[in-house]
Amino acid sequence: MSQAFPISLSSLVRKLTAVAASLALAVSASAQLTQLATGKVEKLPQPSTCSPSATHKIACTDIHLVAGTGVDLGSFEGQTCDMEVAIQIATCPTLRVDKIAAAKYSVRMSPFLGGQNRIGDTISIRQTAPLLAIVPAIFAGKPGFLPLGEFGLIQSDPATMVYIQNDVALLGFTLAIIKIPNDKALVGAFVMIQGLYIALANNAIDAKVLNVDCVTIRDR
Repeated sequence: MSQAFPISLSSLVRKLTAVAASLALAVSASAQLTQLATGKVEKLPQPSTCSPSATHKIACTDIHLVAGTGVDLGSFEGQTCDMEVAIQIATCPTLRVDKIAAAKYSVRMSPFLGGQNRIGDTISIRQTAPLLAIVPAIFAGKPGFLPLGEFGLIQSDPATMVYIQNDVALLGFTLAIIKIPNDKALVGAFVMIQGLYIALANNAIDAKVLNVDCVTIRDR
């Protein structure tokens, strides 16, 4: 279900960037800032050269994960998780995972009715969110890394974001069925969706950046 929402994508990105700048200042002032991230945990296919202590990554991104004390990332492989993390110094985005659990809310793109992510096929996009939350449909063409503290972690590149519409989680989720145009120019295109919701909770705004999911469009 579509819903008008009085903020443009460019305004949203500017606001999120401003929040990130404020959080960066807070980090320099206090080591107690909490950084949250939601993402699907994947094992690295080979040892990382940019972050040697990393063993896993967030799916669809270049964000590497290092297990904190007492955390077993291997037991969460293939699962979308909520994580409390600390940003590590490395030559690629790296997070130390200090706490991890199955994600409360997430977004997922899946082939629909036997599709295989080919031109002309159909995909479904399902995002869970608090009841009646506004869910912007935001796509991107490249991974990114923009930490927003307790608001979560933007994992797509804001410069490539395309805003489509707002949906409402009437039953605690949204569901969109989208047909990939039958256009050869799209073959090989990498498409991400950035999970995000905005809700009211106890007369206050509850906003959270969730995981990303992605597809690479194939030929028929």
